[in-house]
Amino acid sequence: MSGLFGPAQLRFRARTVLSPRSRTPSSSFPPLLLVVLPGLGALVVVARHELSQVLRDVQRASLSQHVRRNPNATE
Repeated sequence: MSGLFGPAQLRFRARTVLSPRSRTPSSSFPPLLLVVLPGLGALVVVARHELSQVLRDVQRASLSQHVRRNPNATE
């Protein structure tokens, strides 16, 4: 019985992630990215709410490193 629960849970999570409700206009990442992660459980919930902020932080860090390496570059 536990063998059936795993795949069923993954399919349920994939449907939940791809539901129109979960797609917000502020999402700058493809919904497909979250379908790769459903087996991680709670991390998917965190990723759904935090991923856009994490991506902004990463982009900001990358940009600041780029500017430090290239002082003449404009933001």
